[in-house]
Amino acid sequence: MTRITVHRDQALAFNPRWDESDRKQLAAFLDGDGSVLSYKDEVEHRREEIDAVVATLPGLLDHMYRTASSGDVKGVDAKGRKLFAIRPGAIDLWMGVDACILHFTTVGWWGPRARSSDPSEVPTCPIHHVQLPKTGVCDLCE
Repeated sequence: MTRITVHRDQALAFNPRWDESDRKQLAAFLDGDGSVLSYKDEVEHRREEIDAVVATLPGLLDHMYRTASSGDVKGVDAKGRKLFAIRPGAIDLWMGVDACILHFTTVGWWGPRARSSDPSEVPTCPIHHVQLPKTGVCDLCE
């Protein structure tokens, strides 16, 4: 699987449905500011802990990439360990905490501006509940 390097400006333009507010929230995350994100209820009680981890991101992030079939942009450290994945409406965070999902916009596969007229038409991963790329293989299952 060939990795394609993604620069910051490309990551911020990853989802064409994002508006300027969405891009500002993602930029703040990449700059280490997690306070702009909304957390799922099951991790809301860990906001302080997660914000502290996000604050370390600028010093840990080595580069971002995607694959030709990828439905997300992954950020990795210098040793190649995954730190996060940017999906169209959320960020999967794997660094320093138990894996959690941070939402920075309602524009995702499930969001109002992206929802298919028939949700059953959108193939999703039965494990991660994300839209499958054209290959039909979930990138999070790799």
